[in-house]
Amino acid sequence: MKTIWKVIIAVVIIIILIVIGFIIYINTAFISKEEAQNAVIKDMNQDEDDIYFESTDLELEEGQYDISLYYNNTEYEYKIDAKNGRVIYTDYVNSSNQNNGTTNQDTNNQNTQNNSQTNSTATAISLDKAKQIAFEHAGVTEADINLTKAQNEMDDGKEVYEIEFYYNNQEYDYKIDANNGEIISYDRDGHH
Repeated sequence: MKTIWKVIIAVVIIIILIVIGFIIYINTAFISKEEAQNAVIKDMNQDEDDIYFESTDLELEEGQYDISLYYNNTEYEYKIDAKNGRVIYTDYVNSSNQNNGTTNQDTNNQNTQNNSQTNSTATAISLDKAKQIAFEHAGVTEADINLTKAQNEMDDGKEVYEIEFYYNNQEYDYKIDANNGEIISYDRDGHH
């Protein structure tokens, strides 16, 4: 009977050690939720009291934090790299990036371009170059199309540019490798 208790105690101790090891790994391998929120505040360059984070229980998925927040009664989204706190994606447009007369779509694209330039150490090609690759492949120019999405994001651990636009009432959707400019996938109005 004493042997059974020794085995049970040993198993419980091993489980506790595994849990402690996992907690230590998570705390050292990934930034904390507070650090992710601080990265958002720093990127927005706004007063922390003016920003309302939708949920204090941020979810860590695929190595990134998905953060929703409200600022000036508008909802914004952020994706933060959980390892280094880098902004992967945002739809927030810093007012210093806006020019009078630009559309909301244009300022979103400017913001995405600025984020891409900030993170250019990790990528080999720029967002502008990725857009040019997509436009050349589709046989269009930027003046011909209505750009709806141009952003840098992570896809299965690989940094990519997602480019979406409309031309002649057809939607074009491109994923371009941010390291070498290779077209990973493209779709035109549901047909390849």
